[in-house]
Amino acid sequence: MNPLSTWVYFFCGPSSADLSHQLEAWRGIQDHYEVLDVVPVCGATAAPLKIQSPVLRLETPIVQPLFSAEAQWLGNVRHLHYTPSAVRAELQKRSAVPYPPSENTVAVLIPIRKSAGWWNLAHDERQKYFEKKPERRNHTAIGYDYARKIYRKLYHARYLDKAAAPDYDFLTYFEFQAEDRPVFQKLLHELRDLSLNPEWQFVDYELEIWLKKTAVSSPLLTAKTA
Repeated sequence: MNPLSTWVYFFCGPSSADLSHQLEAWRGIQDHYEVLDVVPVCGATAAPLKIQSPVLRLETPIVQPLFSAEAQWLGNVRHLHYTPSAVRAELQKRSAVPYPPSENTVAVLIPIRKSAGWWNLAHDERQKYFEKKPERRNHTAIGYDYARKIYRKLYHARYLDKAAAPDYDFLTYFEFQAEDRPVFQKLLHELRDLSLNPEWQFVDYELEIWLKKTAVSSPLLTAKTA
């Protein structure tokens, strides 16, 4: 799968049985989850999700139509805009891989939106908020410290077709083992600490959706032919 043409869809509500007629036709990687908790962080009220609701995550090279669900989020994979090549290479060597589904595997989906003040900055001004400084670590260095235990993937939504009407700019997706929940919460605390990471002052919408990973990823599926 070409990572630059990868789309992600999170569908909450439909069960595998409800989607059985579509799962076989979708080309992509499919992961299944159960909602554990929903935590509004800023600028957000709780999403219309019920605890224990099923969630499907579909990664696919093919744009899919949206359909009725309790809630749904979409995004796509793009180049890392603020990570130099050397840091990117180190992160790739250091980073955790996705964890297998089990009672012990926790996933967290966090939709995030940044304020107009952020997007009004020039690219080089935004870049500075990711670079490590003598007086503070900033975003990239904080993430680097936790990469061995916490799998992370970033999806973009800001420039999607507005017909989809996403109210977020990014989907940040994490996986880790249940015993590392304090480690993950420390990561979130540091990212939101303005003395360590001033970039977070520009976040005006954030919602944590805690999930349990319940089913094995499907292999790449080939659409049925007539």
